[in-house]
Amino acid sequence: MRKSAKGFTLVEVTIILLVLVILSGILLPTIERFIDLARYVKVKEDLGMFAAIIELWKVDNCSRYFKVCGTSSNQSADNRIDLLVSAVSPQGMIPDTGAFLPGGGDAAWLVPYTGMPGSFNVDTMENQLVTNTPMGNPAWGYPPPGINPASCGWRGAYISGPLGPDPWGTRYMANVAFLGPQGARPLGALTPPGFNQYDVFVLSAGPDKIVQTPFLVDGVIGLGDDMLALVSGGF
Repeated sequence: MRKSAKGFTLVEVTIILLVLVILSGILLPTIERFIDLARYVKVKEDLGMFAAIIELWKVDNCSRYFKVCGTSSNQSADNRIDLLVSAVSPQGMIPDTGAFLPGGGDAAWLVPYTGMPGSFNVDTMENQLVTNTPMGNPAWGYPPPGINPASCGWRGAYISGPLGPDPWGTRYMANVAFLGPQGARPLGALTPPGFNQYDVFVLSAGPDKIVQTPFLVDGVIGLGDDMLALVSGGF
């Protein structure tokens, strides 16, 4: 005997598809909000971690600022890192120049990438905090601590690397130039009167991938959708 197979009718299939479309319309915005919230939470955690690690690094190495050559005792501005970044690739991690105001100090974020006048040193957090290879050079690593447990020295790795961009694909950046003593740099024509007058902070450009917060500022707050964590305040 032949058994008759019964399937869905066209009306039933249409109703099922309609229900799925309605459920997708209801659930998709909620899912997107959860994803956005997770991104913001990750950025806040990353920024707080970077700020705390920078302070710990300073204590361990008895240094006020990050160095181009960690083995050198030279405390001049020429041996200072001005900008610390979480990554150098992939593309799309350089701030958008449309966000910067001429003469306002914002252009300082672009100095290492545009060839602006002035001497300006940029290095990655990975080189300084993970591999101990300042400017990518193993010979320039910070020396280890001495026999005395309280002695100064590099006690890393301070972060598990490699360090990538924020959830929107933009590098984290820290204006660590202002950790150091007053000197002739950074920023060439944008040279401030004294380094310690300005805040040091770690920044994410946020969802729009445009940095709107100035590099050189006292009493910093994040502008636009920029997110940041303060390392030390200016005076």
